[in-house]
Amino acid sequence: MTATYLTPKRYRTLGSGIALPDTDAELVPALTVASAMVNTYCAAPVDHDFRGGSVTDEQHPWESGNAWRFGSSRVYPYHKPIRSASKFQVDITNEQRLTLDDPVGLYINKVEGWIEPVALALTSGALFGWSIMPNINLVAKVDYEYGWRFTATDEQLASVSGGELQALNQFWFTDTPAVIKQDGNTLSSSQYTVDSIEGRVTVSGYDSASVYAATYEYPLPPAISQATGLIATDILAQAGVAAAGLNGLSYLRVEEIEIRQSSTIGLYARPVNAAAAMLLTPYIYQSWG
Repeated sequence: MTATYLTPKRYRTLGSGIALPDTDAELVPALTVASAMVNTYCAAPVDHDFRGGSVTDEQHPWESGNAWRFGSSRVYPYHKPIRSASKFQVDITNEQRLTLDDPVGLYINKVEGWIEPVALALTSGALFGWSIMPNINLVAKVDYEYGWRFTATDEQLASVSGGELQALNQFWFTDTPAVIKQDGNTLSSSQYTVDSIEGRVTVSGYDSASVYAATYEYPLPPAISQATGLIATDILAQAGVAAAGLNGLSYLRVEEIEIRQSSTIGLYARPVNAAAAMLLTPYIYQSWG
């Protein structure tokens, strides 16, 4: 599934400064392309989702070593940061394999980004009994989850419309319930409803003089969604230029009215504008370790 780091509803609240389509269906393609461009700019692995996800049977070469030299039992998964691992399997042949599906037996180095089995029978040279095997390259398969888990604490909510309040971030985790407060007092769950995808809370008995705040957990780095919005604005703006028949225009002057289109502005001049590039720089894949 293609990752989309902004929903149409959230994008409409960003104040992009351009005329937006009347329907969300017209916004979805631009937001989808913008999200894909974020992944491409960051050199993220295929099918990566900055909101996190699960990977099954991801294959890696695994050189186990032998009686004369040490191998390396570490595997560096493609998607980062690693959150947890549930299975580590080594395929010796098409029919023979060694499987470790107890997470306790898997060591994860979240800083350097690798997984290593620590519950296998090891000798000083290799896996127990493998020293008599010929020097072969094995295949390791791993199942793991990746992604961030950020916490927003007592974040002040903004009113979108009356009692509908919006947080800064979308895609809240639902396994940890959000805590909603009014003037510092925790509300009961019967006094509000939560839209975890949109990052919105609707409270009953809304008081415009009160300050509402939320504590919640979310997976998406804010810079990713912000950059997505900036790129989507470029895409929509360029579409507007094309719709007006001005695509590729470099200069036009009618009496006192002058129109130019700079070669350094627009989707087709460069894929990511400078502001988006600045936000995305820390998330370029090579910098993840």
